[in-house]
Amino acid sequence: MDSVREYSRQFEDLIDRIGQPIKPYIPAIARFLIVVTFLEDALRISTQFSDQLYYLQRHRGFPWGISHFFLLTNVL
Repeated sequence: MDSVREYSRQFEDLIDRIGQPIKPYIPAIARFLIVVTFLEDALRISTQFSDQLYYLQRHRGFPWGISHFFLLTNVL
């Protein structure tokens, strides 16, 4: 068990040394990735609109107009 702890400590030290230069940029990178996730989702909904409608109506039980409204608000 002690050998595992020693290995874990060495690994954490290595990660800290490698990650130190990018540490100031991590918040900006995280914000960028969140925004890109929403943009990708909007693009996917736009390009697969009929497939998304089919899924919401057939498998999730959304009524006809509500499914359209739901997808349009997710794109905006």
